[in-house]
Amino acid sequence: MNNPLFYTPEEAEAAVAAYGQRGPTAEAIRHQAREDARKLGFPVSVIGTRIYIPRHSFNHFFGIGGEEACGSSE
Repeated sequence: MNNPLFYTPEEAEAAVAAYGQRGPTAEAIRHQAREDARKLGFPVSVIGTRIYIPRHSFNHFFGIGGEEACGSSE
């Protein structure tokens, strides 16, 4: 997808791994988002078969990245 505002579950898994942290797998995110998204700890939107994870909120939850990881172009 490569959207500057949202991660796909695969991008979210890669973002956490890039900072040397262990986090949920893409499959675990998908499963939990469909079962009870509130238990993930970070916001997600499930629209049909798609799952959208706001980059800024996800990065903040895991304490990763800076402004560049949040979609800023400066």
